Amino acid sequence: MTAFSARGGRAPGVASAALLSAMLLAAVPPAAAQDAPVTLVPPGTPAAPERGAPSDAKPAEAVAPGIKVDTLGEIDPNSVGLLDAAGGGFGVAMWKGTPRSLVEALLPELPGAPHSAVGRDLYRRLLLSAAESPAGAAPKDRPSLLAMRVSRLLAQGDVAAAQGLLRVVPQRLDEPAIALARAEVAFLTNDNAGACAEVGGRLGQLGTMFWRKAQVFCQLLAGDGGGAGIGAGLLQEQGVEDPPFFALQRMLAGEKGIDISGLEGLEKASPLHIAMMRAARVQVPPAILASGSPAVLRAVALSPNADLDTRLEAAELAETRGALESETLRQLYLSVGFSPEELTNALGASEKLSGSRGRALLYRAARGQTLPSAQAELIAGAFASARKQERLPTAIRVLLPVLAGIEPSPDLAWFAADAGSALYVVGSFDAAAKWAALAASTPASAGDRSRAASAQDGIKVPADVTLWPLAQLAGLKPKLAEGTAPSLAVAGQGKIVTAPLVTVQASSGFDEAAFERWWHAAGALGSEARAAKGARILVLAEALGAQVGDDAWARLLSAPPPAPAAVTMPSPGLMTGLKRAAAAGRVGETVLIALAALGTERPSKLDIRVLAPVVRALRAVGLDEPARKLAVEAIFDRNA
Repeated sequence: MTAFSARGGRAPGVASAALLSAMLLAAVPPAAAQDAPVTLVPPGTPAAPERGAPSDAKPAEAVAPGIKVDTLGEIDPNSVGLLDAAGGGFGVAMWKGTPRSLVEALLPELPGAPHSAVGRDLYRRLLLSAAESPAGAAPKDRPSLLAMRVSRLLAQGDVAAAQGLLRVVPQRLDEPAIALARAEVAFLTNDNAGACAEVGGRLGQLGTMFWRKAQVFCQLLAGDGGGAGIGAGLLQEQGVEDPPFFALQRMLAGEKGIDISGLEGLEKASPLHIAMMRAARVQVPPAILASGSPAVLRAVALSPNADLDTRLEAAELAETRGALESETLRQLYLSVGFSPEELTNALGASEKLSGSRGRALLYRAARGQTLPSAQAELIAGAFASARKQERLPTAIRVLLPVLAGIEPSPDLAWFAADAGSALYVVGSFDAAAKWAALAASTPASAGDRSRAASAQDGIKVPADVTLWPLAQLAGLKPKLAEGTAPSLAVAGQGKIVTAPLVTVQASSGFDEAAFERWWHAAGALGSEARAAKGARILVLAEALGAQVGDDAWARLLSAPPPAPAAVTMPSPGLMTGLKRAAAAGRVGETVLIALAALGTERPSKLDIRVLAPVVRALRAVGLDEPARKLAVEAIFDRNA
C-alpha cells in the first residue's frame, strides 16, 4: 500500500499503522491546556464505539478493474500517538535502528518530572509521538510500550496528555497497566464513576493492592458500607500500612471526629487519596505538599477542598515541575483577594505575606499597572521573592505577558539585566536582545538609582556583560559600537575600559572580546568560581558549534581546579550510548538517553560533563533549538 502525507505528498516508508494513527488524530500542540479536554478527532468524525461493541468495518474491495485497494493490517497499539512530525512529534521512524529491549529498559526508569523546561518538552514529545514500534519481540510479562508511555506521562504530572493518549488506545486492548492508568486519571480528574467502572471490570485482579483499595472506595460511593468495611478489615488484617486511607474510609462510612492532618503517609498521597478526600469533603492538609508527585500537586492546586494558601503553594510547585499550565496559576493568583491598600503598596505589602501569596499580590499589581516603570519594579520584586525559593523560572513564565508588554527605554536601564535574563531563559531571544542593546548603550555609572550595573561583592557589572553569556549561547553576537566606551567600575581599582554592544546579530561564532570583559567582571566571584563559570561557558559554546580561540582557553590554564563535589554522574555506558545513537541519527533513542542522563536536576546544577554531550547529541539529530535552549538554561543562574 502506498502512503501519502496529509499535505498530499508521497510519504514512502510510512507504516500504515502510524499513518492511520496520524489520520485519526488531531495533533495536540505542546502547550495545550492541561485542564481542558483534548480533541482527538476532526469535527464530524463518528464517535468511537463503546468498549466491546461490534464493529461494522469491512475489508476493502477492488473498486475498479486494475485498481487495487489493500486492506489495512491490525494497528499496533504501541504506535498510536497524539503528535505527528508536523505537530512536534519526532516522526514515524524515530525508533528505526533502536532495539526494543533498550527502550523497554530505559523508558520506565525515566525521571518523573525534569526541572528543565526543555527537558519536559522533549519528554512530552517523545511520549506522545506517533511512531512505528522499535524492532524486537514484546515480552509477555511486562507492560506494553504504550502503557509505559502513559505511566511516564502521569509521573510527569501531564494528566491531560495521559488522558488524551488513553482515549486513542484501541478498544480491543485489555491490559492491566492501561486499566490502572485509566483509573488513576479518572481519580485525578474527579471522575469517580469512570474510575469505579474500571474497578468493576477488574474484579479478577483484586489481589493487586491498588484495586482492592479502590474497590473499598467504590463500594462506599455505592452505599455498600458493609462490603467496604469487610474489604478494609481484610487489608488491615494483612498488615497493610496506609493510615490516611483507613481514616478516610472510616470518615466516608460515617464515623465522626477523625482528623487526618497529622497522619503519617500524607507525603505519599496518591490519586486515590485525593479522590477520597474530595468525596469526604475533607480539607486537604498542607502536609500533602511534601508529595513528590507532580500529578498530586496539580490535583491539590485545583481542589476546592484545599484552603487558598495550600492551593497557591501546590500550584507553584506543580508549575515548577510542568504539571500545571502557567495560565492556570495566573488565574489562581487573580482569585486571591487583596485590599486597595495592599495593591497600591504591593512591594511593601508582599514582604509581610507568604511567598506564594506575596507573588500573587505582585502579579495582580503588575497586571493592573499601566506605568512601565512601576510594572518593572513589581516584576523585579516578584523575581527576587521567587529566587529565594528556587522558583524563579515559574515567576518568569507567569509574569511573561506583563514583561513582554514593556518596551525597553533609557529610564528602565536598571531593569535590563532582569528582563533580558528572563526573556532569554524562556526562549524569547529577540525580545531579550532589545534589553541587551539597551544595557549596552547605558553606562554603568549612570546615576545612583541605575541598576544597569548589578553589584556583586564590590564590583559593578554592566548589564550587557551580565547578559553576554546568555546571548552567546542563544546564538546572538554582540556588535560593538565605535567611539563609545563606558567603564566597568571596580571597587578599589582602576577602571577597565570596555566597548558596549548596541545591536545583536545572529551568529554561531564566539566573541573573544566579550568573554574578556566577562572574565574581568567575574573576578569578584573569586578565582575558583570564575574558572568554573568560565569553563561552563566555553564548553557549552563549543558544544553548540562555536570555535573558541586559544586566548579564551588560556584564561583557564592557570586557574585553580574546582573543589571536589559530590555529583551523580550517568554511567559510562549511558553516555557512550548517547554518543553512538546521535552519530547514527537515531532520534528517539538519542532523546530517550539524553533525558535519562539529565535526570531531574536543574540544568544550572548539572555537571558540564553531562550537559555538553547532551547538547552535542541533540544537535547531531537535528534538534538544534532544544540544544541551544538547554545550554541557556544551564548558564541562567551562573552568569556574573
